[in-house]
Amino acid sequence: MRRVGSSREWVPIDDPINFHIVIAMFTMIAAAIHIAGHCVHAYLIRAAPTIQSDPFDLWKLTSEEKASGMTFFHQIFNIQLRCAGFTGIILTVMMLAILLTALNCSRRRTNCLTRRIGGFNLFWRIHMSWKLIYVSLLLH
Repeated sequence: MRRVGSSREWVPIDDPINFHIVIAMFTMIAAAIHIAGHCVHAYLIRAAPTIQSDPFDLWKLTSEEKASGMTFFHQIFNIQLRCAGFTGIILTVMMLAILLTALNCSRRRTNCLTRRIGGFNLFWRIHMSWKLIYVSLLLH
């Protein structure tokens, strides 16, 4: 794969730092598309008409019928349905922290905020949380 001409323009395999940056960029683009899809889906569920609750389970409602008209808060934090909303928020915050601390101004302490927070040490500590991100991805 190192000798392939056209793929080297998109993915710089020979340079490990640029390879890491390109893969991170594609991951963030895919995550943004994934989050946008979830936002549209949550809006469609919220906009659906609410079905009367069935406490005795006499009507045998499907999970889609039970979720119609549910608020955004209940869609995200309802552990009875699944934990994907909660883990998705945790993953998004952690990935944004990795992205923000990977910027040159953050790593090299070129502004007053990063001088106080920690610069490269903060970048390294947050990047070493990849194990927690991996476990969260498995739960998601």
